[in-house]
Amino acid sequence: MSRGLQKPRRKKNNSLGVALLAGVGLLAGFVAMHGRDSLISPVEVLLPIKHVRIEGEFANIDPQEVERHLLPLARGNYLTVDMKALEQAASEVAWVGSVSVTRIWPDTLQVNISEQSPVARWGSDSLLGQSGEVFVLPSQVADFSHLPVLYAPRGHEVEVLGMLDNLNKKLESRRSLVSSLKLSNRLAWTVVLSDGLEICFGSQNPLNAVDRLLGELSALGGQRLALLRKVDLRYPRGFAVTWKTPIEEGGTTSPAQEQSQKPLKSG
Repeated sequence: MSRGLQKPRRKKNNSLGVALLAGVGLLAGFVAMHGRDSLISPVEVLLPIKHVRIEGEFANIDPQEVERHLLPLARGNYLTVDMKALEQAASEVAWVGSVSVTRIWPDTLQVNISEQSPVARWGSDSLLGQSGEVFVLPSQVADFSHLPVLYAPRGHEVEVLGMLDNLNKKLESRRSLVSSLKLSNRLAWTVVLSDGLEICFGSQNPLNAVDRLLGELSALGGQRLALLRKVDLRYPRGFAVTWKTPIEEGGTTSPAQEQSQKPLKSG
């Protein structure tokens, strides 16, 4: 009786098994070298982090300082490293704005950083970002004197920054900008413009008061307007003005003339 033809058996692909055996062999060798009490896991041996790239355009950030913050967290396994912890550590470096960390196969972490962009000075030793975040002045010499200076109790950063922006929009017609803006502890507003004019608003909303003020000042004419040094709007039915002295105008003055420069109530 003839036997049927048997199909040739396919050889099993043992490449995966060979790779696993090789991996086990490597791990066994590692344990033999470092001992059973080694703190490095087998997975870390297979996929260690070898490179950390820091990307961004920096004027005030020190990349080496970023590296010092990241180094303790950027060790271990490429797949299980805590990305959120890395981003938080980088964000704690002075002048760092936004941070994102991504993996690049097979052993690299890329850290993209954008630097803070100050829009105002905050008091005498800090700067204010466009979202109201306060950060310290850089240690290296940098000139931020062109930025307006803001003063306010902590917690009012966003409010004062918004007021700065809205006042500048209203003052465009006067061709002047806010040079200094202060909110006192009693929540009273004072503004100094780029041409030196000081305006005391008190506790009233400066945005409402400045519209009324600009209407009143337009009646003075350009020459008299240039002589104003201070306007006090803390009056219910008018305002007081202080005129520049002849010295402030570039001339000379006598004690009698200085005495005559008193606030005049208008309304």
